Amino acid sequence: MKGLSGGMAQLMKQANQMQMKMKKTKEELAKLEFEGSSGGRC
Repeated sequence: MKGLSGGMAQLMKQANQMQMKMKKTKEELAKLEFEGSSGGRC
């Protein structure tokens, strides 16, 4: 992260965290949908 100002580095970090959250949420949704489509059985 050399050459970036502190603000830019912080922005990149936040964007990365948001992407991770979105990915996690999508995975959770996919899991829920899968469980729902299989009749809710484990």
